[in-house]
Amino acid sequence: MRETPFEDCLLDRAAFDLGVCATAFHWLDEDRALAKIAMALRPGGLWAAVWHVFGDDRRYDAFHVATAPILSGLRSPSESDRGPPFALDDAARIGALQRSGALEAIAHRRENWTLTQPPGEVSRLYRTYSQIAARPDRVVVLAQLERIAREQFGGRVTRNMTTSLYVARRASAP
Repeated sequence: MRETPFEDCLLDRAAFDLGVCATAFHWLDEDRALAKIAMALRPGGLWAAVWHVFGDDRRYDAFHVATAPILSGLRSPSESDRGPPFALDDAARIGALQRSGALEAIAHRRENWTLTQPPGEVSRLYRTYSQIAARPDRVVVLAQLERIAREQFGGRVTRNMTTSLYVARRASAP
């Protein structure tokens, strides 16, 4: 096994039946990455990109409101200044798949669900967020999140979640 950034890895042409990216595709230049993926998939091969979006702007989220003041500052590249987050911008993601010119049978599915966690799990989950990991005050922020979960939410935080899945098939070679 070797670890290489996606942009630097060398992929053989038509070598893969399946490509999957989970909660990370927003870090890449979308059009360039999709061209590379399409090149690496055999004709008929499948591509899937999935995200779990922590929050849902269409449903009230008390924990999000309670923690917004301490989470201001650094942002994830999946967030947007205007419009939906990267993973939930269906038109943009489907448009990029179509622009590739090599992917077809494009489908998208979105599921809303809830996640309930005790304070320690809330802290462990937030520790994985890139915008938290990059903060110099992350230890303090994580402790504050855990305290809010324990004191204001009775040790049980329920968050609104959205899972967004995009799939496409590599078109047959011309």
